[in-house]
Amino acid sequence: MLAASKLSTAVKTGDMQTAKVAQIMLDSGNDKISEAIKQLVNVRAYQEKLRGKLMKAQGTLREMTMKRSNADEEPVGPSAKDPNSSNHDTVGVRGQIS
Repeated sequence: MLAASKLSTAVKTGDMQTAKVAQIMLDSGNDKISEAIKQLVNVRAYQEKLRGKLMKAQGTLREMTMKRSNADEEPVGPSAKDPNSSNHDTVGVRGQIS
C-alpha cells in the first residue's frame, strides 16, 4: 500500500521521478502477486491429483477388506462339506487318506 500512496502523492505534486519509482514498486509487487497466484494454482492442482490418488487407494483398500471379510465368512475344510464328518483325516484300507 505504501507504493500506491507514494504514487498518488507524487502524481498530485507533479513529482514524476517519485511517481516512476512508485510505479516500479507497484509493478514489482504485482509480479510477485502473479507468481504467488501461479504457485497457488499449481499447488491446488497437485492437491487434487493427490486427493484422487488417495480416493483410489481408499477404494482399493475397501475392496480388499470386503473380499477378505467375505473369505473369512466362508466355511473351509471338511466341516464345511459335511457337518457330521470328523475334523481329522482317517486312513483307509490301502493306507490312503480319505
